[in-house]
Amino acid sequence: GSSATAPKELARPKMVLEMERRAEERRRVAEERREWHRQREEQRREEERSAEEAKREAEEEERRQQLMARQERERAEHRRQAMKQVEIAQRREKHRQACRFWEFNRMLHVWCILRQALICAEERSLLAWRRYRRSLLVVGFSCWRQHWSRRRAALAA
Repeated sequence: GSSATAPKELARPKMVLEMERRAEERRRVAEERREWHRQREEQRREEERSAEEAKREAEEEERRQQLMARQERERAEHRRQAMKQVEIAQRREKHRQACRFWEFNRMLHVWCILRQALICAEERSLLAWRRYRRSLLVVGFSCWRQHWSRRRAALAA
């Protein structure tokens, strides 16, 4: 009897072994699927993190570009204001120089007029002095001639 039961006992464990092997295979396949899904989920999360990081970097780059553009606009505005101030200062300086030139020309004109008046006055003074000396000379010589005329007449008489 023991030989008849032995194959059944051996056959049963083969079945059990086969079922265990299949169960183990199903567990292994399920574990592989879980691992595959876990890797897929991890890969998806990594891609999401990468996408978020890329989006954040792009937003940061956009903010940086906007900041640089704003700073450039501000620098351009400062340059424009500075150029305007320089232009105003140059215009004022030219106006000041023109006023000083006009004042100088007016003073020169007045000086020339005063100089001409002084020259005319000096000429008149010299002319008057010349006439005065001439009249003194004429009177002096006329007196001297009269004196000599009288003396000659007295000597001749």
